[in-house]
Amino acid sequence: MIVFHKSIRWRLQAWHSLVLLIVLAAFGVTAYRLVRENHLKRVDAELQRRMTIVIAAVGPRPRPAPLGPRPGIAFRLSPEQQAFFDDAGLGSFYYVVWLSDGQMRRSSSNAPPGISMPEIKSTPSSGTLRARGEFRELTVAIPRNLPFGSRSTNDVFLRAVAVVGCSITTTLDELDHLAWGFSAAGGGVLLLGLLTGWWLSATAIKPISAISVTAKSIARGNLSERIELADTENELGELARVLNETFDRLQSAYRRQAQFTADASHELRTPAFVILAQAQSALKRERTPAEYRNGFEVCQRAAQQMRGLIEALLILARQDAGESKPVCQPCSLEAIAGEAVDLLRPLAFERNVSIHSEFKSVTISGDTQQLRQVAVNLLSNAIQYNKLGGSVKVIVTDENGYAVLTVRDTGPGIPADDLPHIFARFYRVDKSRASTGEHAGLGLAICKAIVQAHGGAMEVFSQVGEGTVFTARFPLMQTA
Repeated sequence: MIVFHKSIRWRLQAWHSLVLLIVLAAFGVTAYRLVRENHLKRVDAELQRRMTIVIAAVGPRPRPAPLGPRPGIAFRLSPEQQAFFDDAGLGSFYYVVWLSDGQMRRSSSNAPPGISMPEIKSTPSSGTLRARGEFRELTVAIPRNLPFGSRSTNDVFLRAVAVVGCSITTTLDELDHLAWGFSAAGGGVLLLGLLTGWWLSATAIKPISAISVTAKSIARGNLSERIELADTENELGELARVLNETFDRLQSAYRRQAQFTADASHELRTPAFVILAQAQSALKRERTPAEYRNGFEVCQRAAQQMRGLIEALLILARQDAGESKPVCQPCSLEAIAGEAVDLLRPLAFERNVSIHSEFKSVTISGDTQQLRQVAVNLLSNAIQYNKLGGSVKVIVTDENGYAVLTVRDTGPGIPADDLPHIFARFYRVDKSRASTGEHAGLGLAICKAIVQAHGGAMEVFSQVGEGTVFTARFPLMQTA
């Protein structure tokens, strides 16, 4: 069972959602800040323009008056300039002017109540922008007898402090609507992205699910199942191809193992049956010493046959497990072949088969005992499956960096349909010999395993009616 938070599909979806959410949030925040700054810059530019009018209206009085504001300070706005502050194109603009001692000198009629003189922190060249609730204000300290734009910061020469502001309620409402719009659009894009990501992850995971289902079916014993993918040009297609090849080899190995087990059981059953039959026959009644001796001899031959089969099986099992590695040392291939010829010459004489040899001195690195077994098995087969009065030729030579052992006979040959299986275990070309118990069909399989363990290769060529040629190639020993 797949744990929810460990599912690849859910992990892909989670990462996709997180990345999409971060991208949308970053885009939305950036866009909102750019629009907000653009709106506020327009408001600030308008505040600067109107502050210029207010500063220009502050100046010295032409003459003292018996009554009125403090002498020396005058504030003059023409009706057109005063009306200019009633223009609500970007909001309701207002102004307030204080004298240097904090006394309010003049304010527009739409100035918000309770506004106090701000703390003086800047010169006329820059001014100070501040946000106060729903109001945005520009504050400028106006020096005495200095034009707007000069940089005197000495409070002794301060003439007045002016504030120009406006209500930005409309702007804030527009920004709120914009934020909600961005949020709604981002939510829609996020939802669409999640649905698309879910579909993409499902599409990406589908081949993996097919692989998993097929692997589970094979694990339950259905070795004929294979992964079917429409798109085989991507990484998952390559994985499916490799797995199918692995399953093919697994099925082939399983079939060989099953066949091997059945064949081994069949081969062992015959001598075991012979021993059991002889024992039961001897126990039924009293027999003469000669009959007992004859029964024991039959049991001995059956036991020797079983022992030979078991030893052959052990050799192949060790070769398969990599435990029967040859103990390599310099050895003469022609000497090994010569020993095999001398050993089997009586068998050849018994079957009226002549042996001819043609040896060249070659040295290889190998296990003498295993190599002798190869030569004996090949020569023994060439003698036993030859025709009466036939011949066997054993050749040892070198060719293209390899030592070559060739055994050629004049027997009936091997049919073309049987050649691909000739090195298979328990395979017999002459099926009639299967029940005789003479050979288990493991000799050539053992020969091929030994030759391959020495880094060589086995080959066979045969024509029906003309004989068979077995060739074993071994790497020549490199001389320093």
